[in-house]
Amino acid sequence: MVSLTLGCYSTRPVVGTGIPAGTQVELQLTDAGRLAMAETLGSSADVVQGRLVSRDSAAWTVAVSSIQLLRGGQQVWSGEHLRIRPEHVALASERRFSRGRTAIVSAAVVGVIVGIVKSGLVGMGQEDGGPAPSDSVATVRIPRP
Repeated sequence: MVSLTLGCYSTRPVVGTGIPAGTQVELQLTDAGRLAMAETLGSSADVVQGRLVSRDSAAWTVAVSSIQLLRGGQQVWSGEHLRIRPEHVALASERRFSRGRTAIVSAAVVGVIVGIVKSGLVGMGQEDGGPAPSDSVATVRIPRP
């Protein structure tokens, strides 16, 4: 099931500098950051998503998985490393798997599937539709000698 494999995630703003490498992060760019990174990301990049490789006073280094664009849409990346200066980040958030949300969504999906099967909309195990319509002509086959 899609809901079981994708799961639900929540984001929380990063507080302080103690975020460990390997954490999934979302970095929302400032206007100055968007301008500075335009050659690498394009001028409509809004949020950089990926795995934190390292962070120091000079830059965030992220293995980028995707870029969310200003007017919607997304660019998928393959883990390329990107250095982003702290002054180019408007908001840094940590992305975490939410077991509770995933359980609720999964239960809802299972409930819908069970409801469909029980109501007979799927059509599994049902008998033939009954006798032929009255406008059909009945035929009798006689075998040849």
